[in-house]
Amino acid sequence: MKKIISLVLLACMLCLVLASCSEGDIDKSQEIIDQQGAQYEKIKTTLTLYLVTDGPVDTGALASATSALNMKLEDLIYAHIQINVMSSADYEAQMLQKLEADSQKTHEKPQSAPATYPDAEEGHVDLFLITSRSMLDTCIEKGYIADMTPYITSSVYADLKKTMGENFLDGSAHPGMESTTYYGLANTQLLGSYRYMLVDKETAADYQFYYESDFTDWASTETLRQWLIRDGVMTAPAEGAIPSDGPVCQVTGSYTDRRTYEEQGYYVYVLENPTVTYDDLCSSMFAISSTCLYPDRAFSILYYLNTDSSFHSTLVYGQEGLQYNVTDGLLTKIPGSVEYELDNRYTGSIFTLYPCTDKGQTAETVADMWAHVNDTIIQSGEEPETPATGTEGDQTGGESGATDTGTDTGTDTDSEPSA
Repeated sequence: MKKIISLVLLACMLCLVLASCSEGDIDKSQEIIDQQGAQYEKIKTTLTLYLVTDGPVDTGALASATSALNMKLEDLIYAHIQINVMSSADYEAQMLQKLEADSQKTHEKPQSAPATYPDAEEGHVDLFLITSRSMLDTCIEKGYIADMTPYITSSVYADLKKTMGENFLDGSAHPGMESTTYYGLANTQLLGSYRYMLVDKETAADYQFYYESDFTDWASTETLRQWLIRDGVMTAPAEGAIPSDGPVCQVTGSYTDRRTYEEQGYYVYVLENPTVTYDDLCSSMFAISSTCLYPDRAFSILYYLNTDSSFHSTLVYGQEGLQYNVTDGLLTKIPGSVEYELDNRYTGSIFTLYPCTDKGQTAETVADMWAHVNDTIIQSGEEPETPATGTEGDQTGGESGATDTGTDTGTDTDSEPSA
């Protein structure tokens, strides 16, 4: 019964998440613009976005996806986006070179509003991926990266908590700073593993042990394990060893694995939730370049990738109607269409993508992933200090109204614990 209730709660929670990420939700961005007043100067611009993916990317499909995204962005923030896809093998070295070269140039806003959307400046960087802690530290030290704290902490962007998970959003803050400072926005994904204790239900019943009252942690199974060893049902492990299979054992896995173990006839007890560090989050984190002339518009693009299903799915899977169709909130690829898919570990919150039926994804599997993310414990693993930021000559050129520093009044993420 508890499992059924848990499933219902998770399904309801997922509906709320997906509802907040629906295609119509992008209309809320107009509300964001209104709240920030005349934030966006009506000057057409083109921002660059650098992504990581492995494997070939069809240039025609990427162009059509970019065109679809630009149609949305024109009405929202008077911007186009130029997407640059790079291989993970040499991404960090090449991107640091681009950032260094870009930092040596002078960047200025146009004196008059262009009639059409201009091409992005050759080699210019607006949005890019951080793929390691060492890369982030270098960007901070060299002054390549903009502080996005004013945007993340603004109540205007409170919806991020609902689609990223509060732990991933808060965990994006740099742990080495004296005050809360965000240099990047982590891409929500499945990281870490649960540590489970498994007890075979039939075995427990045969020996008159009862899960609800007799098993609360690994030590509490000792009496049962001794009986099983005495009766030859299980082998005595080597001194200090813990069995990873058998009627009583410990395993690691995902939230979905828990369902599998339960279906196989085990009681499942969570000994440890997934635990990751800030360094782990740095394996996939979006950042804004310090040379970006329109950091507020750049952050708005990150906001759409983390809150809007249509926008994010277009980036990852291509143009709707060409590469895929969406029915009842589920994405199905069109047979015979041009193959196109970016690595969703590097594109935003995985929960703003429509579940893909071709990958066997359903509302239930996505609810499992959401539970995993919200159970994840993020540890900083270091004490705050004040490293050199190298911000001399910062050319962020932020627009007026972009730095709403009001306290975040958004509600916490619905993180229903596993039952």
